[in-house]
Amino acid sequence: MVQITAELLDGNIGMDEIKNDAESLRLSLQAGLIQPSEVIAWADAQIAASDIPQSALIDVSLAGSKSPAEIERALSNIEGWFDDATIALATFRKMAMAIERKPVLARNAAKLLCKMAKKGIVPSREAESAMFGLDEDFYLAESGTYRTVDDVRRDLVAFLKKWAGG
Repeated sequence: MVQITAELLDGNIGMDEIKNDAESLRLSLQAGLIQPSEVIAWADAQIAASDIPQSALIDVSLAGSKSPAEIERALSNIEGWFDDATIALATFRKMAMAIERKPVLARNAAKLLCKMAKKGIVPSREAESAMFGLDEDFYLAESGTYRTVDDVRRDLVAFLKKWAGG
């Protein structure tokens, strides 16, 4: 029988937190919600905080001159287990900050929400249906069929604040 010790758990939790962060960053980068420089800065901070950083983190840190797609691939190589609900909530926070900085990114965020829902990266079933609906609402608003883009953007921000805890 293997005894689970605090040291063992701490090591696994830290690695899983890094994996969760990496997956959230990968999704956010893919949707254009963050810049590659933000990912590189995150990797640099993880390396600085680690006694022995993963080689995949070093690869991300050194990917500054590479394309976003190559940085995404490097992020996906980071080891650890990830939790869909944790990734969803972290990504929601990144979406909210991106929209606050640049409201035009709301459409990208809605598309990402739909993509995440299709892949099961959701905090709950309740949130999942809204994630699909917001993308559809943007489509309808952009076509002039139903509501305005500003109305849908406000709904999106309210959803993100509700679920991201802010």
